[in-house]
Amino acid sequence: MRLRAALAGAIAGVVAMLVFAVAALLLRSLGVPLPLELVSDRFLPFLPVETFLKLVSAMGGFVAGKKIGFFAFFLSLIPIGAAIGAAYGLAATRFRPARLWLGLVAGAVVTWLVLVAVLYPALDSSYRGLPPGRAALVTAVSLLVLLGLVAGSLAFFHRLAAAPPAREPGTDDGPLLRRGPVVLGLAGSALALASGGLVKRLYDRSAIPYDGFETRAAKVDPITPNDRWYVVTKNFVDPRVDRSLWRLELRGLVENESSISFEELEAMPSVEQVTTLECISNGIGAGLISNAVWRGVPLAQLLENVGVESGATHLFARGSDGYGHGLTLEKGMEETTLVVYRMNGEPLPDRHGYPARLIVPGGYGEMSVKWLDRVEVRDEPEQGLYESQGWRAERVHTMSRIDRPLGRRKLRVGRPVAVNGVAFAGDRGIDRVELSTDGGRNWREVDLDYNASKLTWALWSGEWTPERAGMHELIVRATDGDGNPQESKKEPINPDGASGYHKVKVKVEAGEA
Repeated sequence: MRLRAALAGAIAGVVAMLVFAVAALLLRSLGVPLPLELVSDRFLPFLPVETFLKLVSAMGGFVAGKKIGFFAFFLSLIPIGAAIGAAYGLAATRFRPARLWLGLVAGAVVTWLVLVAVLYPALDSSYRGLPPGRAALVTAVSLLVLLGLVAGSLAFFHRLAAAPPAREPGTDDGPLLRRGPVVLGLAGSALALASGGLVKRLYDRSAIPYDGFETRAAKVDPITPNDRWYVVTKNFVDPRVDRSLWRLELRGLVENESSISFEELEAMPSVEQVTTLECISNGIGAGLISNAVWRGVPLAQLLENVGVESGATHLFARGSDGYGHGLTLEKGMEETTLVVYRMNGEPLPDRHGYPARLIVPGGYGEMSVKWLDRVEVRDEPEQGLYESQGWRAERVHTMSRIDRPLGRRKLRVGRPVAVNGVAFAGDRGIDRVELSTDGGRNWREVDLDYNASKLTWALWSGEWTPERAGMHELIVRATDGDGNPQESKKEPINPDGASGYHKVKVKVEAGEA
């Protein structure tokens, strides 16, 4: 008896969780974050950077980890639903229906209150661009709706699963209950198909296929095309912001708090600025770095419009996806710190922060918050996701990279070889780049083909004619615009970005090609 009751409850619980999955996925299409995203945003900041990177490595990398998390969340609904349902099924053998209903309602409300209390700092994200206050309300109400659907579905489907095939004479629970197992099977199948289709649709729109995309080529373009720009995102699925909903809020220690529409931002006097961004996760010789022409409004102009109060020292910038990062007020007031809305002459692509993002030259890309919807003026620093983990993104290390030749290319003695790559030093510019073809014993300066300003990368090139066969080690180093040489010691990406020389070993063969 108890086994049958538990089994009926488990089946009902699984089907109820399929209802939950379908509803959550439909809400996600409207920009309401999945519980998976809320939990991730809430608890990832508590992982120290070393622990975070070890966990990522154990899962096979950032992208593989996201893929595991994405599918594990939906698959976990099955055992969770079965466990909740089994408990409900056993309770149904002991309590009257009225008490069961009361228990379900109380359980849903208590669970909702706990979730709201625990997840509150993450509730204000909206993947359609609702302002943070409205987004928090919508997310909280959506969680209550989801829990209510689970409770109601569990009770309904349990009645179907527990309905005996035959009734005593003179009783009639109606055709639905008489065909309970059939109806349950059909409902479960339909919900499974619907949830599977919605999961696939969401995955196809997710950031997983393009997260970690690098800008690499034998010879990169001075201005990186939008579709070749590097991409790094914390999100499973990036926002697709509705411009009509979006507002940029200026809050905190200001004389007049303001909420700016996109049309108002676009109508302000704007500037065009070429700036390179590099991810703090860009390893030695890697390609998480790109260059673009940005158009937007200096953040200083927006802050002056609302009036910064005395005593303010810091800013905290936040995006629609809940991601945020701090910067000093001094940095925010620099004329090169922009709120941009165009990239290489086009509206910002969704994956690069449409409709507006922050550009903070000199710091790693993590500081240039995408999908920007709030800037808060503060009298003390506030930490975002990566800062809480221990990352320090305020100053870009001078870097240089060899793009050509690479180790797999066949080289010949006496035949000239084109050597080229990139160098970057945040907002300090590049003064010169040097190349060694003998493992660092001798160095010679190479040409800077593109070196537009202190805010951009430099593209360098030279020529080398191998004089002997065998293995050769090519090394590149740069000196920034302040005269500081690139750090030679190899350091990992954590906690403040990689440093060290990029080295490439090539094999030179005797004779003519």
